[in-house]
Amino acid sequence: MSSALSRRLVVVRAGDASLHPQWLNGGEAPTFDLAVCYYGDDPKAFSDCALRYAVKGGKWDGFHAFFAANPDVFEKYEWIWLPDDDIATTTTCINRLFDLAEKYALDLAQPSLTWDSYFSHLITVQNPCFELRWTNFVEIMVPVFRADFLRKIVPTFAGRRFGTGLDFMWARWMAEPWYRTGIIDAVAVRHTRPVGGGSLTLGANNTPKAELDALLEAYSLAKPTSVVYAGLDTHGHVWRRGPRLWAALYRGWIPLRKSNRGHGRRPHSTRRLVERMSKIALGRLDLTPLPILRHLDLPTAAG
Repeated sequence: MSSALSRRLVVVRAGDASLHPQWLNGGEAPTFDLAVCYYGDDPKAFSDCALRYAVKGGKWDGFHAFFAANPDVFEKYEWIWLPDDDIATTTTCINRLFDLAEKYALDLAQPSLTWDSYFSHLITVQNPCFELRWTNFVEIMVPVFRADFLRKIVPTFAGRRFGTGLDFMWARWMAEPWYRTGIIDAVAVRHTRPVGGGSLTLGANNTPKAELDALLEAYSLAKPTSVVYAGLDTHGHVWRRGPRLWAALYRGWIPLRKSNRGHGRRPHSTRRLVERMSKIALGRLDLTPLPILRHLDLPTAAG
């Protein structure tokens, strides 16, 4: 399915069990085109998409191959979303994700995750008190990029099966990073499978930790803290870094203390929630721009 007037592209790194056919459900017309970067073995699978490209490998080295083979997408589209194939969402949600990323002039964004999602980072979970949170972190699971920014960083995807650590670097690869990266709470999608359990991880010569360590070593960095430094609440008020932002975030996430719906590493006590909240709202933040190192040495074997 393709929209001739679309300036938006969704590219999914899809296996045979990909959920992306459901993304066109719901009755609303898509304002985006859908491309499949396929890693399965069926030569006819998903041939009805606007663009289909087949390549083996992981998610991020697969995307590197896709964009190398289809460089014209950066001329045709202004926005590109790169979600995992186990995301449950709808056309309406995807349309709104693009709408809000554009409305708030973001270069990098993601939808939040529903409370019944599998998740790794509390910062990515939907906070119902907010429409948008400005952050230094957008997870590799569901990032949406302004196309000109994505074009600059695509070379860093080469050789990266997992992409671990890229999400800590993206905001710092911007010339003007402040208020250009955000998690959009007004749009939430559901991550349906356990983190790290997909077939794209099979047969890897390295590990997610090895990729992360190599990336941080290249920049002489310790592992950064994922931070919310400002937020736009549902009443239109902007809360900036400090105790009031902390309190507003806490009000939205406090039900997680007792929720049994989430599948991630959710807090199980008030103390645990406060500890994680303090890192998110008050943790050390450095957004000093860094150069994009296009050739990063990666280990060839685990350990």
